[in-house]
Amino acid sequence: MWANVGYVRYSGSYALLLSLHLVGVLVIIGSLVLVTSTAGRLARDSDGSGLVRAVRSTRVYSVGSLLVVGLGTAMLNRDPTRIPRGAGWVSASYALWLVATLITLCVTAPALRAAAAEVAEGRPAQRFAARLGVAGGLSALCWVAIVVLMVYKPGQ
Repeated sequence: MWANVGYVRYSGSYALLLSLHLVGVLVIIGSLVLVTSTAGRLARDSDGSGLVRAVRSTRVYSVGSLLVVGLGTAMLNRDPTRIPRGAGWVSASYALWLVATLITLCVTAPALRAAAAEVAEGRPAQRFAARLGVAGGLSALCWVAIVVLMVYKPGQ
């Protein structure tokens, strides 16, 4: 199932924004998905130092995702194909980013902090493993859905 999309050459500021956006996705979003996806295992293993690093990384990469979204938004303004801002797949992508970020900041980060505190007090943190696993999985699914929307651009 290969689509014939033809040859597209990007140049100028759009090419720069696209490159920066893709690097941001790889480095920032990839790292965020990795940290949140492994958080459950850190809690299950009561890995105190790993949990402390995960708390910091989750905060930094969640804020960094704003940069990736900002670059994507800037690309919309310079897109040679003139994607309308109100395109359903663009709106859905923003909504999924918001959901993934809220899950990370409102569920994963507090659970990581609580798990790290448990370990610091000499208690096991296994009771946080399921919550962290589910939250990490749900946010990862949001990111995968965003990638699918960005590639297929349904309705365009």
